[in-house]
Amino acid sequence: MGARSESGRASPLNAVQAKLLSGRSRLALEDSLRQEAEGQAQLADAVGCPLTSLGGVDLSSSTLNALLDPDDPRLAPARRAALLGRSDLLAALATYAAAEAALELEIDKQYPDIHLGPGFTYDQGQDQMGPGG
Repeated sequence: MGARSESGRASPLNAVQAKLLSGRSRLALEDSLRQEAEGQAQLADAVGCPLTSLGGVDLSSSTLNALLDPDDPRLAPARRAALLGRSDLLAALATYAAAEAALELEIDKQYPDIHLGPGFTYDQGQDQMGPGG
C-alpha cells in the first residue's frame, strides 16, 4: 500500500488505515495465540498432567465437539468413573457409613446385653455347669 500511496494511486489516509488494520490484525493474532497457550495451560492443570504432554493431542473444535456429545456411547464408562470416583463423594459416603455404624451402636445400647442359656447340664452321669450358669 505504501508504493501506491507514494505514486499517488491511493490516498495517504488509505495507506494509514491499511497499516492500522494490519497492526490490529497482528495484535489480534498474537492475542489469540496467547489465549490458546493459556487455555492449554489451564487444561493441563485441570487434567493434572504436564503441559508438554498435551503436545500431540488434537484440540480442534471438531474433535472437542465429538467428545462433548452427551450421547456418545464411548464416554459412558469415563463419565461413570468420573462421577463415582470423585473424592468429595467418596468422603461423603465414608462419613455417612461411619454415622450409620454409630447409630446402629447407639440403638444396640438401648437394650441390655443379656445372653440366656442352660446353666446346668447332665452329661454321661456327670453334672456340669455350662456357660451362662
